Amino acid sequence: FCRQNQILGWICLQNKVMEMRENLDELSDALKKTERRKMTRDEHIQNTETCQDTIDAYHHYRTMKPKRQAEFYENHRADIIQHENAKKHLNGVLNGSTTIPLRTWKKELTTLGIEHDGLYAEYTELRFEVQNAETILRCAEQTIREEAQVKVQRDKNIEL
Repeated sequence: FCRQNQILGWICLQNKVMEMRENLDELSDALKKTERRKMTRDEHIQNTETCQDTIDAYHHYRTMKPKRQAEFYENHRADIIQHENAKKHLNGVLNGSTTIPLRTWKKELTTLGIEHDGLYAEYTELRFEVQNAETILRCAEQTIREEAQVKVQRDKNIEL
């Protein structure tokens, strides 16, 4: 590890471990950001599909005469409520646009999945390297402490 990273001293080792931890934190943040974006896109897609699946029942309900609406609503309550909730969500997301970019969202979800997998593999590898580097750092610290104790003991023996 030390040769591979051209580490020649204690300070270089500490700096390298600190740099690796920072890289790990940056990767972790990027991974979380990608996961959030994936979840958001997935939620948009699910609401779009719900809206499409329940449009017939909702349209039929809205075009009915008021006398029959109550009975139809009771029989199709779940579909109507799901459609209204999905439509409300999509209206908030689309910011006034009338076209739903479902194909674009699905492509982006696929791209985000690939990006997430790559980041996760990189994160896992770096986490393993950081663990090894921290082990080397702890061993080096322990060796330095032991050498300092031996030196103090020698100095005491020389004084006697």
